[in-house]
Amino acid sequence: MKRTAPVAATCVLLLAASACSHDDEPASKATTSTRPEKPSAAAEPTKAGTPDVKPLGASVRTDGAADPIEGNGGGVLQITPTSVIYMKSTGYDEPENGQFLVVTVKEKAMTAAPASEEAPMGGGGWSYIAPDGQAVSTLTGNATNVVPDGFEGGGAIDPGTYQWKSTVFDIGLKQAGGTLSYKDGAGEVYRWKTPASTTGPEASKVEASLK
Repeated sequence: MKRTAPVAATCVLLLAASACSHDDEPASKATTSTRPEKPSAAAEPTKAGTPDVKPLGASVRTDGAADPIEGNGGGVLQITPTSVIYMKSTGYDEPENGQFLVVTVKEKAMTAAPASEEAPMGGGGWSYIAPDGQAVSTLTGNATNVVPDGFEGGGAIDPGTYQWKSTVFDIGLKQAGGTLSYKDGAGEVYRWKTPASTTGPEASKVEASLK
């Protein structure tokens, strides 16, 4: 007589054990990606020391410098560029490079000490960065010949007072719409975006005085 029951029982036990083994495994296995993760936008490198570019009309508090002629000054100077004017000629002069860029600036002494702009001879002052990257100083071309009426301010500003002045550049016809830059008495640099066309509350007054 054949004995098959033990063999069948053994097979049942083996199948059950195999099923239990598979049930103990996780439903899915975590996979590890070999692709490098792309850094987030917050982790992107930035240029250290690059000044923020402010809109026209924004005021900044700057360290003043001793007036190179009068010797006084220093203090804290609030500077506000207010208008930009492009002119291909004035009533008495022509630009060497294509057009004059005139920027009107309101300056106010903010402390008990007189305040003065830093001058180019002191290693600072105003400059203009054209869209093509050229740095233009206020001494380029015939810029120093252009002084609009009512914006002739210069020298030390007495405490509690302000004055209007202009800074002028002789630039190319395709160099409008760049960046105005100012370096103060402490070597700090401030920048403003310059519109590519004439604009601002003082524009008409400047144009009238220079025709």
